[in-house]
Amino acid sequence: TQCPTTGICDTEAGFCVTPPEVCDNTTDDDFDGDIDCDDADCAALPECGCPEDAYENHDGGSAYTMDLSTIPADLDGFICGPANEDWFAITPATSFAGKVTLTFVNADGDLDLSLTDDAFEEVASSAGVEDVEELEYNFVAGSTYYIMVEGYGGAIGTYNLTVDYSPADLEADITATPANGTPGGSVALNVTLTNVGGLDASTVAATLTSADADVAIVDGTAAFGDIAVAGTANNSADALSFTIAASHKNNLPVALTLNVTDADGGTWSFPVSVPVPFASLVVSNMAINDASGNNDGYADPAEDVNVTFDVENIGSLLATGPISVAVNVDASSTVTNAILTAPGNTQCTATDLAAGASAACTQWGLAVPAGAANGQTIVLNFIFTDGAANQWTEQKTITVGPASYASILTALDPAGDNGNYACDLADVLAYVDASNILNVKMTFHAACTLTGIHDIYLSDGTTLLTLTLEEGAKAIWSTASGAWAATTNPASFTITPLSGSASEVVYSIPVSAIPDLTLTGNSIEMFAAVIASWSEADYNDYAPDSPAGDMPWVTFTW
Repeated sequence: TQCPTTGICDTEAGFCVTPPEVCDNTTDDDFDGDIDCDDADCAALPECGCPEDAYENHDGGSAYTMDLSTIPADLDGFICGPANEDWFAITPATSFAGKVTLTFVNADGDLDLSLTDDAFEEVASSAGVEDVEELEYNFVAGSTYYIMVEGYGGAIGTYNLTVDYSPADLEADITATPANGTPGGSVALNVTLTNVGGLDASTVAATLTSADADVAIVDGTAAFGDIAVAGTANNSADALSFTIAASHKNNLPVALTLNVTDADGGTWSFPVSVPVPFASLVVSNMAINDASGNNDGYADPAEDVNVTFDVENIGSLLATGPISVAVNVDASSTVTNAILTAPGNTQCTATDLAAGASAACTQWGLAVPAGAANGQTIVLNFIFTDGAANQWTEQKTITVGPASYASILTALDPAGDNGNYACDLADVLAYVDASNILNVKMTFHAACTLTGIHDIYLSDGTTLLTLTLEEGAKAIWSTASGAWAATTNPASFTITPLSGSASEVVYSIPVSAIPDLTLTGNSIEMFAAVIASWSEADYNDYAPDSPAGDMPWVTFTW
C-alpha cells in the first residue's frame, strides 16, 4: 500500500523499487512511458534492432574459434545485449609472441578486452578509454586461449579484433672488459642482443653515448644486422669502447647509455654502469679543541683553537702510504684574516690506508680574529696526498661561535595540510655541532599535543632510517634487514620533549652513533613526517610538502 505505483517495496532500504523493463510483454514495466523496444533499456537487444553479429558467442562455452592459419588474423563483430560479451577461442599451432588488438569507436560505446587461459583464468587485459585496446602475450603452441570483448557498463557497438605478431623486442646482455675500469684506462663492451619479440628485427644498430664528463667514447657505433625471432647477435666483430679520465678517482662508476634501433623504427635504451674502484679520502671526525680558550667546543672571536680531524678511506681500494694533508683557508670565508698554522708533521699515516680505515691527523692551529662575529664562517680546504701522488680535496666550514639551526627547506610547509592530526608541520631545521652531533628540529605552525607519530627520515641512498617519537617514547627504525625493524637506541640519542603540548620537537644523535647508514663525506638525506596513528592510510603531513605522499628527500650538508 505504501508503493501504489510500482507495487514493490525495499523494506531494508525504505524505498519503493522500480522494476526493470521486460522488452516483449507490451507493458510499461518501469513506468517511464515507453513500452518494450521503444524503451531505451531494450535498445541493446537484437530483437529490438541491435545489429548482432552471427558468431553466437556470448559466453566462454560458446566461444567462436578464430582461424590462425594466417597471421595476422582478424574479424569484425558487434556487441549486443543482454550479455554484452563476445568470446573467441584461439589455439596456435606454433608458439609466438603476439598481440591482440581491439579497434572501435569509444564515443559510441566503451569496449574492453581480456585474455584468459583454457581454465578461464585471466592472463592479460586492456581497459582504457580510447578507440583501441591492445594486449601482448607469449602464446604457447597447442594451448587454447579465450579472448573476451566486453561492453563496459552495458555498452554496445561494432569492433574489429586482430591477432598479430608482437613487434621485435630486444634485450641486451652487456659485459665490460675489464669488468672494473681504472682512471686513465680503456674499457670495451661486449653486447649480445636477443630478440624476444614476435617479428624479426632488421638492420639493428647501436650507438654508445655518455653525459659523464669523465668518459670519452672511442668507438661508439656497432652494427648487429638482422636478428630473427628468438635469435641473438653480438658485436664481437664491431667493438664498442671508451676511455676513463685519469682524474676519475672518486670511487664512483662511470655511466653510459647504449641506444639501439632497427629499420622498422624500434628503439631501445640500455643503461651501462662500469665500476671504477679507487681509494677515496675524506675528512672525518672534525672537531674544535679550544681547551686553551673558554673550552666550549666552538671557535669564538679572538680565540686560538686547534682543528682536530681524521682521514678516512671511504673508497674500495687502499690508499698507498704515506698519506699527508695540506690545509688552507678558502677565499669564500666570511671571516677575514683567520690564521691557520700547520703542525710540524703533516703526515696522517706512514702506512697504507685500507678501504674503510681511518687515521688521526695532527691537529692544525687556527687563530680567530677579534673582529670576527658569531655566525661568520671560516672555510677550510683539505688536500690529501698519498704515496702514489694521488690527491683528494674536500671543503669543511667552521662557523664562528655556537652552531645554530638552519632550515633544510626552500619554503615553509603550508599551514592546514595536516588532515585530522593536530600537529601541522611548518619547518625542519638542522645543524651538526663541534662535537659532531646531529641536531634536527621539527616545528609546527601552532603548539599541539604530541599524541601521534613524529618521524625524522634519514638515508644514505640505500638504507632508510627513522628517528621516531611515538606514544611518549623514542625509537629508531631501519630497513637494513630488508624490512622495517626497530634497532637498539644509542644512549646518546635524545628527543625533547617526549610528550605534552609543544611547538617543536628536537632530535639529537652523534653522527657516529647513527646505526646502519654508511655516510660518505658530510651529507645525509632527510625529511620529516607526522601521522595521527598507523591506522591512517598515509602520513598526515610531510616537510618538505608532498601532496602525493612521495618521500620528499632533501640533502643536508654540514
